Amino acid sequence: MVLGDCPDFPAGKMGRSPSQARWFSTALDEAATIAVEGDIRPGLAGWASYVQGVVAGCLAAGLAPGSFDALVHADVPVGGGLSSSAALEVAAATLVEAITGQTLDPVQKALLCQRAEHDYAGMPCGIMDQFSSVMGRRDHLMLLDCRAQRAEMVPLADPNVSVLIVNTNVKHELAGSEYARRRAECEVAARALGVPSLRDATGDQLEQARERLQPSEFRRARHVIREIGRTGEAAQAIAEVDWPARLQRPSRGPLVDLLPGGTEGGWELWLDGGHNPAAGAALAEAVAGWSARPLYLVFGILGSKDGVGF
Repeated sequence: MVLGDCPDFPAGKMGRSPSQARWFSTALDEAATIAVEGDIRPGLAGWASYVQGVVAGCLAAGLAPGSFDALVHADVPVGGGLSSSAALEVAAATLVEAITGQTLDPVQKALLCQRAEHDYAGMPCGIMDQFSSVMGRRDHLMLLDCRAQRAEMVPLADPNVSVLIVNTNVKHELAGSEYARRRAECEVAARALGVPSLRDATGDQLEQARERLQPSEFRRARHVIREIGRTGEAAQAIAEVDWPARLQRPSRGPLVDLLPGGTEGGWELWLDGGHNPAAGAALAEAVAGWSARPLYLVFGILGSKDGVGF
């Protein structure tokens, strides 16, 4: 959540320039000064770089907020793989909209935030996190067509479905992770297959090109091709309230699926579709085997019959 445009204290001395905005993060206990006019270029470090990129994008889109103060207070864990950077970017853009009284098209807003992360934070991310933050809807999943840049909301209407987010206690750092290298490997694989994107490739094509790929390139491409197909199947199954039978991985027992973030670590989403009291014991046993350190179940249940879930 971002609160901004705070009133100055009477008789106080303010050090803010008319061409700047002052931001403060309660999570990091840290202040930052952001340029709000003139020739804005990358150069800030850390979380401030995301905000600066968004403000620069808003200015380019004709939204000029002028000087203001902003307080950033968030309950999204930083570095947990829950898209805290995208949440900050979209919150910053929303604040600029509120200050200026102007509204960005939702797709334009998501892409503006993505460009901020590319150009100002140096992270060549995709569009999923920003689209989720802009367009996500309660009790719905989002099916995102990254090529068409179109989001479809899929109701998560099964009253027996429990949704939990689990802390793996492994820090997730997208900008410092292997994300960029893995993305490059996927691009190499696509070129080897002669397709614009791995979305246009099939498993058979990949197998035929195996000898032309490095092992890591083959693995990345195989994962992407499989997941693209599985995502479409999942959306249809969930919409038809038929996903437990069609999507279950036998090795996971009552746990229908585990959906990790962009790279290893961070917080992970667990779905249970059986509403079986035994699932709680199975979950505890599975989690206990991962690490000697505890994992924390953070929230919550979507539409469980008794409000308890596991």
